[in-house]
Amino acid sequence: MSTAEADPATRAAVAADPAVLAAEAVRLASVDSHRALRLTEAARAGLRTRPDDRAALLVERALGLVSTERGRMPEAVRHLRRAVRLAEAAGEPVLAAEVRLDLSEALLLHGRPDSGLAEAERARAALTGPAAARSLMRCALILQRRGRYEEALDGYRQALAHLRRAGDREYEARALCNRGILHAFRGALGAAEADLRRAEGLHSGLGRPLSVAHIHHNLAFVAARRGDAPRALALYDATDEVYRRLGSNRGILQLDRCEVLVSVNLVREARDAAEDAVAELGGALLDADLPDARVVLSQAALLDGDPAPAR
Repeated sequence: MSTAEADPATRAAVAADPAVLAAEAVRLASVDSHRALRLTEAARAGLRTRPDDRAALLVERALGLVSTERGRMPEAVRHLRRAVRLAEAAGEPVLAAEVRLDLSEALLLHGRPDSGLAEAERARAALTGPAAARSLMRCALILQRRGRYEEALDGYRQALAHLRRAGDREYEARALCNRGILHAFRGALGAAEADLRRAEGLHSGLGRPLSVAHIHHNLAFVAARRGDAPRALALYDATDEVYRRLGSNRGILQLDRCEVLVSVNLVREARDAAEDAVAELGGALLDADLPDARVVLSQAALLDGDPAPAR
């Protein structure tokens, strides 16, 4: 369909400044990936008639962030690496460093934590103020996923102090969410819920429904650790609806849900959830979590009396 044949909203979007559209797509990527993708496509259409180097790099960044949110990690890494190169070529070292932070998360989720940590540390060297605190938070997350819990806790402590002084509520909420998960893994469930509830309040105040859903996913995990399976399953079900609506990958949620279903001997339902987790994670090439999902699916198949696929 040509631009002339498009509806008025589409024509208006294409006529708008591609850099403005792409910047808004970057902002919305972790809020509403469907809308962010529409804005990114409109920006790309605008670039065909209005070339703009900054808009082009923002388009690549937005595509990388949307791909990360949807769990499409090879695409995310490719787009974000391209955005870094474009930012460096444009002589924008701070923007290049900020995109490296996005890239570090994509590499972590793609099963390459050492590469992700290297990108985060390289970004940190080029940033100051709140942006440097964000890089501290990202380094702490990678250390957490590597099992280096004490170093991660120290990183979150430092990052939160700086983020609070700067009034950066979005990244304060992200850091609290990550630290809450770390507390849960360490068995400090009261501290985990306190961090997650504080993060929930911050994200709610900022109007970030997908981020609130991520918090509810993690509160379900805490409820499961407490042995409250009904509460955990209710939260997982509600969160799953939001993930479907907003286009977020559901693999980790289904993996966590399966483990709760196994704990209450709902074997058939657990196996269905594990199969869904493997399909979601495998389709997205989320290599960091796919092996765990396959192990859980194997366990569910064994409990279901089906050893051949389990093997």
